[in-house]
Amino acid sequence: MLRVLIAGLISALVATAASPVATVTSAATFRISGAAVPVAGVPDWPLAAGDELVMGKAPGMIQFRDGTEIYVLPETKLKVGGSAANPALTLSRGGVAYRFAKNSSVQISALSTKVSSRDSSQGRLWFENGEAWWYPANAAFMLVVGERRRAGEPIEFVSRRMTPRNFGQVPAWRNYNPPWANKPGEPNPPPNEGLPPDEITHPERPTWISGREP
Repeated sequence: MLRVLIAGLISALVATAASPVATVTSAATFRISGAAVPVAGVPDWPLAAGDELVMGKAPGMIQFRDGTEIYVLPETKLKVGGSAANPALTLSRGGVAYRFAKNSSVQISALSTKVSSRDSSQGRLWFENGEAWWYPANAAFMLVVGERRRAGEPIEFVSRRMTPRNFGQVPAWRNYNPPWANKPGEPNPPPNEGLPPDEITHPERPTWISGREP
């Protein structure tokens, strides 16, 4: 019965999807464009442009053809876009940790923050209380940067001091870490000299925040 179900789901995905741009794996059932994916006995599933991925109760791993790896938190919701040559992931809930291959064309976005291999080779992008936060792991300032959107009000840009050592204080990451956490690419924090307060609001987008307004 399981084989029949898996075969039917594969047929449905292949029939409705474009060429795969990546694959996803997880230890728990997740959904692709509304279809529940049984993970037992299946090493990975293809993702194509137009797919909507909703993770289940376990984290997952998205792997792209160029070697880029995206660690996806449980309950995360994202949309796959772009093409095989220029894939894109758009977060609407949850969070990811990324490790871009050299010169990767993969792009990840949340709200108006867009991250690619040109910005940082490793890092994390996630939602916290409806706000998007970006941690560029190889940035010298070792800050996370975020943006807040409220109905009818301008976007606020915020920076907060954060290091790998205290990511356990962030609810989204309290029990989860990518396999490469605290290895090269997520270095020890630098001295505190010159760093801003724990959190500071910027009236305009700081020049070191990636991306442009849509």
